[in-house]
Amino acid sequence: MSSKKDDEDEGPLPEEVPQQQLDPAVLRYKLQMLAWIRLGLGAISGVLAGVLGLVTTTSDFPNFNPNAYVGLYLAFFVYIGTYYLAKYGMGIVLPKKDKNKLITQGIGMFVMWFLLFWILYNTYCFTNTSCFTLNLF
Repeated sequence: MSSKKDDEDEGPLPEEVPQQQLDPAVLRYKLQMLAWIRLGLGAISGVLAGVLGLVTTTSDFPNFNPNAYVGLYLAFFVYIGTYYLAKYGMGIVLPKKDKNKLITQGIGMFVMWFLLFWILYNTYCFTNTSCFTLNLF
């Protein structure tokens, strides 16, 4: 038979254990690194979407690809991957009030650089005769 005093000696429940917060300067540095990583991965995923053949043109061109929207899925999955990289790989622990910061930090740069490099690669491919594309779809 256990008494109330024995239950108190066990300590806090596992979900109540507070996570160790990072120093604000270290946290700022890690969030900046996350933003730069997302910028680079946005550019890489934009070029990768072009190399995989996820580009589209008008029907006047012989290499029309109706599955070009799959490039957006590629960008989405790369961005979700950076969330898990930040949370588990970089070990960024944020206070409860900033819980969405891991999702929103660098999202604008990622989207803009993805679109910029996807469009640049698309433009380069259709103005130049030597273009490397895999055309998986």
